[in-house]
Amino acid sequence: MPSVMVRIHGMISGPFRQIDADLRVVAIVDPDEEGTRQRLAECDREDVQFYDSIDAMMRGHRRRHESL
Repeated sequence: MPSVMVRIHGMISGPFRQIDADLRVVAIVDPDEEGTRQRLAECDREDVQFYDSIDAMMRGHRRRHESL
C-alpha cells in the first residue's frame, strides 16, 4: 500500500493541484492513519476522514477510534 500512497501523493501534489489549487483530500483507506496524515499537505490534514475499508468509505462510515 505505501507505493500506492506515494504515487497518489505525487499526482495530488503535482498535476491535480496545478489544475485546481482548491483540491482537497477528504477520505482515505489506510491502516497507518498517523503516518499517512503526516504525509498529507497541511490543507488536507484536518478534514480528511480515515476508513477501515473501501466499502466503509463508500457507505460513509467513519472509523471508530479508541480515543473518541
